[in-house]
Parts: sequence; structure tokens; C-alpha cells
Amino acid sequence: MEAKFDGAEFEEIREAKPSAAHVEAIRNRIVGDLNPVKPLPSDGALVTAMTACFICLGVACAIPIGWKGFHAMTVSQRLADYVVILLCAVSLALALTGEIIPGARRRVSPVFVLVAVFAIAIAVTAVLFPDYSTAQFVRKGVPCLTIGTVCAILAAVPVWRVMRLGMLTERVPGILTAAMLSGMVGVFTLALHCPILNAAHILIWHLGVPALGLAAGVLLAARRFVSNRTVNPPGLP
Repeated sequence: MEAKFDGAEFEEIREAKPSAAHVEAIRNRIVGDLNPVKPLPSDGALVTAMTACFICLGVACAIPIGWKGFHAMTVSQRLADYVVILLCAVSLALALTGEIIPGARRRVSPVFVLVAVFAIAIAVTAVLFPDYSTAQFVRKGVPCLTIGTVCAILAAVPVWRVMRLGMLTERVPGILTAAMLSGMVGVFTLALHCPILNAAHILIWHLGVPALGLAAGVLLAARRFVSNRTVNPPGLP
């Protein structure tokens, strides 16, 4: 049965005001458990922090295993190789920063950065180390791949911590960019440690580290996608 009110009753209800205690109770239920949001650092601060972490981790990982690669290269090779690796790290950090800040202006596409990093690394390696001999290729290569992968896994921890400061606006590009950045730490460590200045060795066993990182990122993104679809099947509210 519908309630019916005459004009006077309706006006009385409309003019009624809740008590101060009632308003305060409603307010507490709505905002009582809210806490101030800690603002994210600026884009520049995040990029600088990730780049500094990249350098420190790469150097720290190389200290216990030696710097034979650094001493094997000429001055020009060192300058070119390390500068390119650093620029790749900065580009990846910049792309990742744009992915973890909701509403931030995306300065560069993560997909473009991933392709460009591989293309530049391949081109620079081919120019700096034009030796493609494959003597003891696997025996000498597997240890480098193992070392680089361990370094990448160690680097993934601080990279993940930085990602947790914000929120991934696009999951797949963000995860792949983070995986690539972690893998490049392994490349940097191997560039300091490995004395095999051979393009074939570097292209397969050194750059294989970020390639494995991308593969792991794809699997992680796919797993999270499947998990989300299981929790929220399509077609359900």
C-alpha cells in the first residue's frame, strides 16, 4: 500500500532537518575510516630513483664476480656501450613512470620503448663487437645467461616496490616495461663482468636476459588476466 500525504504533512517532512548527532553519525560512516593519501613523487624523482637504483644494482652485482668485461673493452667501447645501456634504462624508467601514475601524460609509448631498446642494443652490439665466432658458444654462454637472470630477478624486487607506489593504468605494458627494465640490469652487470667481446655471444646470451624477462612478464600478465576473468566472468555485473 502506498503512503499518502496531504500538503501540510508533505511540507512538514520536507522542512524537517536531521539532528546534529544524526548528521555526525552519517559522516562518520562515510569518511570515518578514510586516511589522507600520500602524494606520489614527481615524474623526475621517480625516473631518477629508478635510474640510480639501476646503476647501483648493476655495479653491486658485478663486484663479487669481477669486472673483466670492463677491463677488456677499449675506452671508446666502454663509453658507447655503457652510455647506450644507461639511455635504455632511462627510457624504460620514463615509460614505466607514465604507466604507474593514473592520469599522467604519457610521454612515450611503452611498446615503442621496448622495440627501440632491443633495436638499439642489437645495432650498437653489432658495431662495437663485430666478431661472430661461435667457438664453445653454449658452454661459455649459459653461465652468462644464468648470472644475468639472477641479477634481473634481484632487480625485480625494487622495481616492483616502485610500481606499488602508484597504480598500473595498463597492466600488460606496465608489467612488460618493468620486466624489461629488470632484465637490463642483468645486461649491465654482464657488460661489466663478461670479457667475451663477441657480438653473437652478447646478442644471444646477454640480451637473452631481458628477452626472458619479457617472456616472464607475458606469463604474469596472462595469469592475472585469467585470474580476473575467473573472479569476474564476462556478462556478470
